[in-house]
Amino acid sequence: IHMIPADESAPPRREPIEERLARAPWQDFGIALAIAAAVTGLSLSIFDYTGYWAVALFYLLAVVFAATRLRRWPTLFLAAISAVLWDFLFIPPRFTFYITHFHDFMMFGAYFVIALVIGHLATQLREREESERRREERATALYRLTRALAASRDLDEALPKALMLIKESFQADSAVWLRDESGLSLHRASLFTPSSKDESVAVWAFQKKQAAGRSTDTLPDAESLNVPLVTGDRAEGVLTVRLSIPPTLEQRELLDAFAAQLALFVNKERALEESREAQIARQSQKLQKTLFDSVSHELKTPLAAMSATLQQPE
Repeated sequence: IHMIPADESAPPRREPIEERLARAPWQDFGIALAIAAAVTGLSLSIFDYTGYWAVALFYLLAVVFAATRLRRWPTLFLAAISAVLWDFLFIPPRFTFYITHFHDFMMFGAYFVIALVIGHLATQLREREESERRREERATALYRLTRALAASRDLDEALPKALMLIKESFQADSAVWLRDESGLSLHRASLFTPSSKDESVAVWAFQKKQAAGRSTDTLPDAESLNVPLVTGDRAEGVLTVRLSIPPTLEQRELLDAFAAQLALFVNKERALEESREAQIARQSQKLQKTLFDSVSHELKTPLAAMSATLQQPE
């Protein structure tokens, strides 16, 4: 098997969690109002040269631009308010909501419908693109983790790589607890030292094989999120992550996938270690038997000579 590493000179672009968080809804509505005000000011300044029909195109362009940046409802709000502003400020008679000519009324209705449809479709396209981008980021993060684990020789080499990938993907420090004879022990590759409360939560997560701690229904007052490393019906340890903000559903799914990959690797390493110990035990028993047979053979030779001498007639 030839393992050819990918080029690391241009790592994939990963945005931190804070940059991927959506803005508050009121901020999007504020931005929509600011866009409407800016387009209205521009249209008023050039209204004498363009006429009121051209103003509708400016508002429509603003709606399309907003749909690529804002949520669905702020975009639809901008489409509606732009139609109202266009009617009140530009369609004759100006500064009224009354429309004199039938063709102006038809154009207003067409503009209103077109603005809503374009805003909805553009927002839907943007949401789909963002969903695909987040899915690609998750796949890339999992690929980098599995590649790092596959290229590692043992736990001491793999765990530091895995914890650094978690730090890059989630902008959070993490620690690993591994099962031993006494229960759980903190691995030296951990990026921080959990508190005694986090340790108790980690022990609970290990025993119950369920996630516990921050952003969960179990012991949510803990400082960190504790995800058990489970393979089959056996827990191999616990992954403790100290997040600055609660994770989203997609981030939680990615963290669970990271924990599952780590659990498989730890389980594989334990199985290899047990296999190596069993092989050493078999070799020790074989060596012991060989040594015993050799000593027995060496002892039998002089004893046989002595026995033959004693059995000769005098």
